[in-house]
Amino acid sequence: MTGILKSEPFHKSRTSISIFVIGGAFLLPCTMALAQDQSTGDPDSSLESADRSELQRLKQQIDRQREQLSQQAQQLEQQRQIIEVQANRIEQVLSGQSATASIAERKAAPEAITPTVRQQAQNQPRPAPSSTATETVGQQAQADNAAQSQANARATEVSIFADVGGVLTPKGRFSLEPRIDYTQSGVNRFFFQGVEIVDVVLVGLFELTDADRDTVTSSLTARYGITDRWEIDAQIPYLYRNDRITNEVVGLDNRRQIRELSGNGVGDAEIGLHYQINRAGKGHPVFIANLRGKSDLGKGPFDVARDEDGLELDLPVGSGFWTVEPSLTMIHSLDPAVLFVNAGYLFNLSKSVNTLIGDTLIDRVNPGDSIRAGFGLGVGLNDTLSFSLGYEHNHVFGTKTFIADTRQKTSSLEVGSFLFGLSMGLTDHIGLNLNTQLGVTDDAPDVRISLRIPFRF
Repeated sequence: MTGILKSEPFHKSRTSISIFVIGGAFLLPCTMALAQDQSTGDPDSSLESADRSELQRLKQQIDRQREQLSQQAQQLEQQRQIIEVQANRIEQVLSGQSATASIAERKAAPEAITPTVRQQAQNQPRPAPSSTATETVGQQAQADNAAQSQANARATEVSIFADVGGVLTPKGRFSLEPRIDYTQSGVNRFFFQGVEIVDVVLVGLFELTDADRDTVTSSLTARYGITDRWEIDAQIPYLYRNDRITNEVVGLDNRRQIRELSGNGVGDAEIGLHYQINRAGKGHPVFIANLRGKSDLGKGPFDVARDEDGLELDLPVGSGFWTVEPSLTMIHSLDPAVLFVNAGYLFNLSKSVNTLIGDTLIDRVNPGDSIRAGFGLGVGLNDTLSFSLGYEHNHVFGTKTFIADTRQKTSSLEVGSFLFGLSMGLTDHIGLNLNTQLGVTDDAPDVRISLRIPFRF
């Protein structure tokens, strides 16, 4: 009994010890973990707060950079549009927009014949977003400004010849061209009336005719670019003419007669329409279709006063007939030169004149049509100076005159001229063109000098 009674407290005590040991074993890790959590809780909280502040600062910086990039993108777009406009102008100059108009607005660009600014701008590297985006955009803007300046400098006219047709005026652009021309021609004719015994013995009268004709023409031409491919122009001239005609008959008694005539007034007004058939392409020529009409506004040869013998008392300043001339111009760029070819057919419209000259009544006159062809080469010497060489030839058919029931026809004419042109850009909006024609056939004027000063708006 006693052993049993003693063993019960021992059993209870062992059980309590076991419970205490097990409980201590369970609580100790938890206590240590809790203590560890308490000892490390503050640093984690501080680190998280610092990370949030840093992220917030980076986000604000990114927002600022995004806003800067947006502004810089707008600036780049503006620069791209400027380059696009300049590239279009250069392409138009290269395609032959107002060549013998210019090679051209200014009629073609000597160095713009090479790859265009548009292509150069497309080949420029795009700036990548980075912390140095501002510097990159600044460098790109400088490059764009340089390209724009280069485009302006390259818009130099390679002068060919305005009467042939050339590079068109850009869309929406307007130009005025004051112009003055001086033409000098001399005609010497030798007639023999008598009997030819042998080749070196002539018995009869010799008649010598010497005619010196001087013509000064001042005109104003207006050009307007309707679209990138259409151009219209109009011209009104004012002429002053002076002729000195000497007739000398060599025979038993020499007789000389000298007549001087002059005339001045408004000449025949003209209007022209030009269309660029295709766009400029590397290695491909540009074709331009032209249509020109000339009125009979000026006083014609059947409108001037005459004496009783039918001789003119003053000189006409117009042709007296309407004319229509379709033509085709080809311009081909071969850096630093421009080749051009032009061909056309001029229709002279006949009309009834019903004019009495002396004792002869002129019923109807049909002036002869003409075929014209020309070719040449324009070369740009630098950004402001260029020159051109060319040749133009006209075959003029004979004029048909109806007198009563008879028809008379004159012989055809061959009019060939050598052309030389010089062009200089005075400012971005003012040019200077000096062209010279030298007659190389008997029927051509001896010399024609033309000075044009185009003002572009």
